[in-house]
Amino acid sequence: MKQPLFNSLGSSYQFSDAVAAIKAFFAPDSTAKTVLTKELQSLYPDFSVQFAYKGRDALTMALQSMGVGVGDVVLTQAFSCFSVEEAIIRCGAIPWYYDIEPHALAPSSATLNQSLARYYRAYEQGVAPKVLIAQYSLGSVASAANIQQWANRHHVSLLADLAQALGGEVAGQPLGLEAEAVVFSSGRDKVWDAVNGGVALTRQPVDQKQQPSAIVHFTDLLRDAFYPLLTLLIRKTYSVLVGRMLHRGLIWLQFFRSPIETQYANGAQLPDATATVMLRRWQQYSAELEHRRKIAQYYQEHLAQISLVTDDDILHGSNLRFPVAVENIAEVLVQLKAAGIHLADRWYRSAVDVGTVGYRSQYQAGSCPNAEKLATMCLNLPTHRGVTLEQAKHICQILK
Repeated sequence: MKQPLFNSLGSSYQFSDAVAAIKAFFAPDSTAKTVLTKELQSLYPDFSVQFAYKGRDALTMALQSMGVGVGDVVLTQAFSCFSVEEAIIRCGAIPWYYDIEPHALAPSSATLNQSLARYYRAYEQGVAPKVLIAQYSLGSVASAANIQQWANRHHVSLLADLAQALGGEVAGQPLGLEAEAVVFSSGRDKVWDAVNGGVALTRQPVDQKQQPSAIVHFTDLLRDAFYPLLTLLIRKTYSVLVGRMLHRGLIWLQFFRSPIETQYANGAQLPDATATVMLRRWQQYSAELEHRRKIAQYYQEHLAQISLVTDDDILHGSNLRFPVAVENIAEVLVQLKAAGIHLADRWYRSAVDVGTVGYRSQYQAGSCPNAEKLATMCLNLPTHRGVTLEQAKHICQILK
């Protein structure tokens, strides 16, 4: 393989994206949010649109619009990252984790029932959970109808977290149409990758007091503007060590930070520069979805025995990454790295993954064993537009 391949590190950015991000920094489009609002409401006509700097900020607004406050209980998936828990805690609410099915990315009615029973055992006088956050990990939407039915039966409001599932469909309709609120993220390495950005679609208008008030710092805007160009340079020069040195230097200088880390405890407003990049990437996402589906179908054809998704899931999901289950994941990662394929940045490496920032989660170890097991063996194969069929073939040959 001539050029190294990554799951992350700005792999979906092309040179034109890097130029556009810098241009947006110097000359942002003040109408971008208005245009995006119209685009989103054409798909979700019964929802109000609110923007924020990060996906977790949008998630906080969505929860608050659903009446979530101090002491309320929110059901959320254990196979996830810490950012979701952070949004719940910002509301003063309690995160209660549900497990996924064995060898799967999503829950079933049985695992949701088990979580609910465990909750009532822990809180004998506890009130019923108020909201269920449905997460469609790595773009998988197979569980969508089942989750909606469970929420309806148990009178729990549904929030569709589509951070990884932009473009997902159920019965030919956009995913989340039946939910009380929908959240999108345009953070790094998502389908809608604008480095940062979040959107909350809510049935009830978000009170002005619930909207983030902080202004994004100039240094953060600068980081966002140059992230596509710098990551492009790193990837292009990685094989001759220059890229590795540049990457380490930018981390050491804290110009590159973990996407889980945030400088804004209560969220921040969406800058026009970020909205400008979001609009550009929104206009590209349909073509990117088609490419991801094509790559995912190739993986499925050759790796069906270790795949964690179905053919139907590939057809209707966003295919953010292609998940396979491997027992000896450390050895496989070494083999892939030797071939210039860097996939150590896995979603997720633990239940409620905190990444490298060391945050303390409220997740109770052992409470969701299926999520913990999957985290030890879930390898994410890249589907982004930087992946060719030839590269996908090379990956399949290593994994067989």
